[in-house]
Amino acid sequence: MSDKRSPRERFLAAASAKTKLVTIPEWDMTVMIQQLSAESLIDKKVTEGEDREASARDIVASVLDDDGNPLFTNADIPAILKWQLQGFVRLMAEIHAFNGVGRIPEIKKNSKKTSSSPSASA
Repeated sequence: MSDKRSPRERFLAAASAKTKLVTIPEWDMTVMIQQLSAESLIDKKVTEGEDREASARDIVASVLDDDGNPLFTNADIPAILKWQLQGFVRLMAEIHAFNGVGRIPEIKKNSKKTSSSPSASA
């Protein structure tokens, strides 16, 4: 059975955030995280310069409760910033890895390499 949705409908549906369970042994717990939206990443890049709360906002945007709802709000950022560093770093590493942050995708060229000889000038 083929997908009868329009390309736009399929694209928008594919843009839905994926989720993943992550174990944080330092806190003896498992949490659900979601992939960040482009909007979240752009907002982070715009404000990241001197913004010490950018990583905490990634956690607010990514960590979900068992029903898939955000577990934290921006009001939790001061408390998140006081978390034990090792667990915080592990959770951020999982969020970044899950979102491909810091990874440069390999670009494959579809065209054959052509050789051209330099033209001689007189």
